Amino acid sequence: MWMTSLSGTELHPRRTPARQPESDSAAPSWTRPGNQTEESLADVTGKYKEAMVYIAQLDKENRNLVYEVDNLKDIIEEMEEKISEYHKEHENNSKEFHILQITLEEFKKSLHYRDELLLKHGIVPEDTPSYAIAQEIKVGMRHLVSQEDKVQRLEPAGDTEQGHTF
Repeated sequence: MWMTSLSGTELHPRRTPARQPESDSAAPSWTRPGNQTEESLADVTGKYKEAMVYIAQLDKENRNLVYEVDNLKDIIEEMEEKISEYHKEHENNSKEFHILQITLEEFKKSLHYRDELLLKHGIVPEDTPSYAIAQEIKVGMRHLVSQEDKVQRLEPAGDTEQGHTF
């Protein structure tokens, strides 16, 4: 060993005499057989082995959890991509729907204008509620006419029967 001063500079080497153990009693206590230290060493060795097994289990569990997290990250990434696609598709469908709504309104206006022109000239279009009502009126009129015809046919026959004397 080297001796150093308080300032940290080396002064001169210090030699320590090498001791030779004279007997087992001079040996350190942890190397002597039959001592409590051996039992403590066995306990510590057993605890060390248990700790190593526990650490191995924790390491395996950690790897499994990291694998699971990576899988979940992949799933989230795929879902985000799908959401993005669905969002774009929704935007496109919304635009198409808006265009179709405008087109429908234009058709309604055109049909209304057409119906007004036809009615102005005394024509009832087939695809209007007025046409349906007109058809019902025609059917009703036919029914009335057919009933009137039956009545008229019966009256002359009744007159004939009344005109005949038995």
